[in-house]
Amino acid sequence: MSSLEEKMFSQSSDLLSYTRTARHLTDLTARFCRYNTTQRWVDSLASFRLPRPGFKEPTFPYVSAVPIGQRAIREKNSRMLYGLTLSRTTPVLRITFLLRFMIGSSINMLALSTVLLALAATAFGQDLNGNDTTNGTLPTRGDYIWKPTCKLPSPKDFMFSMGFDFRDGCVKGTGNPSAFVMFVDFPDAKDEDPDSLKALHDKLVPPTVDWYTKSSYNKLKLNIKADTSQYYRMPKAASEYDWLGRGAGVWRHDRYIQDALDAFTAEGTRPPPAKVDVLYVIPTSQAANYISRSITYYDPVSTRQGKQVAKKTVTLGAADWDLIAMTMVHETGHAFCLPDYYSFDSYTGFYTGGFGVMSQTEGMAPDYFAWDKYRLGWIEDKAVDCVLEAGSTKHVLTPLAVDGGKKAVVIAGSEISALVAEVRTADGLDKKLCAPGVLLTEVGTRTAPGSGPIRVLDATPDSLGCVANFDDKNDAALSLTLEGSNSLAYKPVSSFDVPGWNVTVTLLSVEDSKYTIRVDRQTSVRTDSW
Repeated sequence: MSSLEEKMFSQSSDLLSYTRTARHLTDLTARFCRYNTTQRWVDSLASFRLPRPGFKEPTFPYVSAVPIGQRAIREKNSRMLYGLTLSRTTPVLRITFLLRFMIGSSINMLALSTVLLALAATAFGQDLNGNDTTNGTLPTRGDYIWKPTCKLPSPKDFMFSMGFDFRDGCVKGTGNPSAFVMFVDFPDAKDEDPDSLKALHDKLVPPTVDWYTKSSYNKLKLNIKADTSQYYRMPKAASEYDWLGRGAGVWRHDRYIQDALDAFTAEGTRPPPAKVDVLYVIPTSQAANYISRSITYYDPVSTRQGKQVAKKTVTLGAADWDLIAMTMVHETGHAFCLPDYYSFDSYTGFYTGGFGVMSQTEGMAPDYFAWDKYRLGWIEDKAVDCVLEAGSTKHVLTPLAVDGGKKAVVIAGSEISALVAEVRTADGLDKKLCAPGVLLTEVGTRTAPGSGPIRVLDATPDSLGCVANFDDKNDAALSLTLEGSNSLAYKPVSSFDVPGWNVTVTLLSVEDSKYTIRVDRQTSVRTDSW
């Protein structure tokens, strides 16, 4: 958080009261912004005129929007707003320049900052520096007769489906998957400091292992071994591997991995790493100007001499936002064949807000969704209530962060869609969650990565989220009270009619961390939806 943000939110309780009272101002501005596409309205706001038809976002060299004090000169896509840089590289807005324009002298600076941060959180756009799933497949139905169940099938040959039939080659989500980490540097980005290598290892590997152990209720314990003896020197300069932007291509990624293995094996004269489920190639931060994307390679990887090394390979970027444990956690999720949940066409939290590490690596509630935990084998059938028929049913859920009890209610809409209810609280991996309650998500097994394969349903639309965390969906959960919540909503919402589902979910009571909900379903599951 920048010094400006710290000053703005130093008295959060006062701000909460203030912003709830003054929400109509941000509501009006946000509505204007949502009327236009993300690319167009930023230009409109900067110039205070209607957007030009066909406006296209320019590319600027800029000082990266990361916390002050970090080395941050990059050439990246960003939005320049008369001195205000809206980062596309992290889900948390960082302001690197002060405003050079005034909206009106009568507006208090706190109110102005509140409005602009709310807008920026809606505007800063998709994370083009984010992770690539290189998805080129289209879903086709397999040759089967579907018997209604809440464990939806995966479309045939669809690499990144949200269904329960994982493709061969996906790393198993339970047990002790094996992994190996190697560190690399470059002729034009040398790093011969052994302390920096150890520090990088300790910053990334132990937290990643610990994160998955906690999220899986001890059902997954990554067995990661690392060579911390040295940075292995890549044969080419970092500048030759430059893959800024999404159009780098699989061939360039494959070449990078092969060169890393050549460096490790001294071009085949030394043994390669033992065969593992996941290979991690981690570069020195000295290469941040060139290796600034974290990507997961989905095909098995072998050395140029033909020795298979790994099922999946994760290559972290070298920029500040890449060399963090949560980026490693996100990419490891791809090794399990989980897709990206962030939008490829809008801002990062467009579909899920600050929920889910497969959407935002710095989100307020990064724990996996109940649907993911169910698919990965961390939640068993007995911990899930399945609703297939029309009628009214009651269910008692316990927080997702804590093992034991019912973790989800799944309402199957068809063989390709499901509605899921789960309880998210400010515990465990979600300790920064700002508005606890019953979260509703919609799952689509035919939806491609970047297009919302899982979507958070917002029970408090247009609330602008929470204090210090302006994303509409951050306070999306059903609740009975705003006590203990930083939601900017006028009042709690305890019942939600799900659009297009003929389903209403109502939170009835909360006692001793047990959330009782009622599901009113008007129509039974469809069997003709493909």
